[in-house]
Amino acid sequence: MLKNRLVYSFALTFACAALGCVTASDTTLEEGEDDESVTAVESELVSDRSIIVSRAQRWVTLGVPYSQVSYFEGYRQDCSGMVSMAWDLGPSATTSTLKNYAAYILRDQLQRGDAVNNQGASTGNGHTVLFKEWLNADRTRFKALEENFGRGKAVESTLTLVRKGSGWTIQEYEASAPGPYAFQRSTAASSIPCSNVVLQGGWILNPGQSISVCNNKARLVLQWDGNLVLYNSGSMPLWASNTAGKPAKQLVMQYDGNLVLYDTSNQAIWTSNTSGKPGAVFALQTDANMVINYQGTAVCASGTFIP
Repeated sequence: MLKNRLVYSFALTFACAALGCVTASDTTLEEGEDDESVTAVESELVSDRSIIVSRAQRWVTLGVPYSQVSYFEGYRQDCSGMVSMAWDLGPSATTSTLKNYAAYILRDQLQRGDAVNNQGASTGNGHTVLFKEWLNADRTRFKALEENFGRGKAVESTLTLVRKGSGWTIQEYEASAPGPYAFQRSTAASSIPCSNVVLQGGWILNPGQSISVCNNKARLVLQWDGNLVLYNSGSMPLWASNTAGKPAKQLVMQYDGNLVLYDTSNQAIWTSNTSGKPGAVFALQTDANMVINYQGTAVCASGTFIP
C-alpha cells in the first residue's frame, strides 16, 4: 500500500502492495502527455456560494468607488477588501494575506466565490478578483467581480487566463499586475463542505508546486530539492518519496493509472507501481491520506490518516 508512516530518520518510503521506490527504469515520460490538471471535486453548497457572489454583486450594482483608504460597510474599497467582504472575513485582508483565510486549489476546481489572486510576491503589484463563472469549455475565459482601479469602481469583468511558466496569469492585467495568479478558496465559511482533491490521468505537478485540501490537514509539495513530501497543517512531514538530491522534473498521474516522478532525463525516480489500471485517479483526501482509486477500490494508500 502507499503506506509509510513518519520515522525518526524521516527515511520514508511509499509502499503499495509490492511497491517500493524505484530507480531509473524503462518507464519514460510519454511525449505529448497533457500537463493540464483534470479534477473531480464534490459540489459545494450552492446557497453558500450564492451568498458570497451576491455580496460582491451588490458592490457592483452600487458601483462602490475604488479606494485603498476608504471603507464601505466596514471593508476597504479595493480589490482584496471586496473579496474580504464577499468572504465575510471581518478584517480587510490584502492580496498577500488572503492566503491566511483560504486554501489553495487548482484552476479546474474554481467555483463561484473563489478568488483568482496575484499575491504581488515578485513585483509588489498584487490584484485579486472573485470568480463568477466560466465562459468557455477550455476554462480560460471567465466572468469576475472585482474592485478595478482603472475603471474606478466595483465592476463585473470578462477576463482571460493564459499560461505563464508553470502557472497562470490574467492576460488583461499582465502589464499592470503581472502573474502568476493563485487560485484560492475561502476557509472562513464553515458551512461550505470540504472535499477530497481528485486528480485524473494527465495531471502534472512541477517543482515548487503543491496541492492541499481545503481543511488544511495536508499539503503535498514537489520540493526544489527533488523530494516529494506530504506535510500536515503544522508543516511536519507525514510521508516522503526519498528523492532529495535528484533532479526531479515532474510528478505525473499517467493515463495507465501509474503515479510517477520523473527526472530531467525523463526517467522514473519514483513510482506508485499501479500501472495497468487505466482510469485510476489519485486523491489527496481531507483526512490527509493519499490514495489511488481504481474502479471504486483503493489500490494504494499512504496510511497518513489524520482523524
